[in-house]
Amino acid sequence: MKRLILIFLLLFPLVLSGCASLFSTAEPVTITFSCPAPDQAYYESLLPEFKNEHPNITVTITPFTDNPSREADVMILPWMYTIGLDESRLNALPLDAYLSKEKDFTSDAFYPGALDAFRLAGKQFAVPTGIDPWVMYYNKNLFDTYGVPYPQPGWTWSDFLAYAEALRDPEEKTWGYTHESAQYIDAMIFVYQHGGKLVDASGNPTFTDPLTIEAIQWYIDLFREFEVAPTRSQALNDFGATGAPALRGIAMGKIGMFMMALSARGGKDFFPTEWTFPWGVIEPPRDSFPFTLAFFEGAAISKDSTNPDAAWEWIAFISRKPHNRLVPARLALAESPAYARLVGEDIARVGREAVNSAMFVSGKTVTELGQSIDLFFETVDALVNRDLDVSEELQKAQQQAENR
Repeated sequence: MKRLILIFLLLFPLVLSGCASLFSTAEPVTITFSCPAPDQAYYESLLPEFKNEHPNITVTITPFTDNPSREADVMILPWMYTIGLDESRLNALPLDAYLSKEKDFTSDAFYPGALDAFRLAGKQFAVPTGIDPWVMYYNKNLFDTYGVPYPQPGWTWSDFLAYAEALRDPEEKTWGYTHESAQYIDAMIFVYQHGGKLVDASGNPTFTDPLTIEAIQWYIDLFREFEVAPTRSQALNDFGATGAPALRGIAMGKIGMFMMALSARGGKDFFPTEWTFPWGVIEPPRDSFPFTLAFFEGAAISKDSTNPDAAWEWIAFISRKPHNRLVPARLALAESPAYARLVGEDIARVGREAVNSAMFVSGKTVTELGQSIDLFFETVDALVNRDLDVSEELQKAQQQAENR
C-alpha cells in the first residue's frame, strides 16, 4: 500500500502538468469600451457578471457624449453612422466570422431590419444593441389638475385633440401639446399615420399627395385654429428666450403632451435637469395607421483593436442583456421579464408597441428621403409660425423639390 502511495505521489506532478496543458488559462487582456455617457452606470453594473464568465478579460469603459472613441476596442455606433456608410468611416472590423460561430445572431433573433442597418456590401459591421422609438409623454400633474383621463393604448387623433384642448389654459400659460425642436419629426410621424408620405417608391417628393396635405393641415390647425400648441413667438412669450423655449415649457411643467424618443424619459439626458413633474408615456396616437419613427445603436469592433476576440466576447455578452435606455434589439429580450423589471412594465410595453409600428431611420432612409426631408421641415416651420395657406406652401415645396 505504501508503495502505491509513493508511486502516486511521484506521478501526481506529471498528471497536474498534463491537465494544465489541456486546460490552460487564457492570457489576461484589457479592452476599452466606448459607450454613450447615459449608459455608463448600466454597463458598469454588468462587469462583475462578465468578469465571472471571462476572468481573463478586463473591460475599461470610456463614455462619450457626441461620438465614440476611435481608439476603443469596442464602440457603440449611433444610427447616424449608417449615413453614407463606408468601411473607412466606420473604422470597424467585419463581424461575419464571429457571427457564423454563434447560434443566436440570425436575423430572426432581432427586430426586422435591425441587423441590416449595419450591413455593407454583404458584411456585418455592428450588432444592434437597442432601438429608440419616438413616443408620447404626458404631464400627469396637468392631466390631474384639469380632470383629463390619461391616454390609453389604442388612442386616436380625436382623443389627442380632445385632451390637448382640455389642458389648454391661457391664464396659467399651459398648453396641450408642443413639438420639441426646430425639426418637425412629429409632423412627419403624423403624415405617415394618416397614410401620407414624403417621397414615393422612386424617391420623388409627394408633398401634394392629398393625404399628406390633409395631415399637415390638421397639424397646423393644432397651432393656428385650435391653439393647443404654441408657435415660436408664443413659446418665447410664455417661457422666455433662454434655451429652446419649447423645452423650457416642458421643464416648467406647462406642457400637457409632447413627443420625444423613449431614451429622453425623465429629461436628465436632454434637459438641464430631470423633470420635476410626474410623467407618463404612451405610444403616439393613431389615425389611419399606427406609426412612429425609431433610431438605433449598434456595437462594433475597431479594426485597429489588438484583442478582437476578447472584444467580440464583450459584444456577444451585452447583446444578450436587456438595454436600460433603449428597447432591446433582440425580440426575445424585448419581450422578457428581465427587460420589464429593468425599466418598468409600462415603459417596456410602450417601447415594444412603438417599435412594432416604427420605420427605422437609417442611412438608407435618409438617402431615400434625400433633400425632401429638409424642405419638409422648412415648410412646416413656415406654416406653423406664419399665416400661410397649407396647400399653396406644399405646392411650392413640391416644385422646389422637383427642381433640385
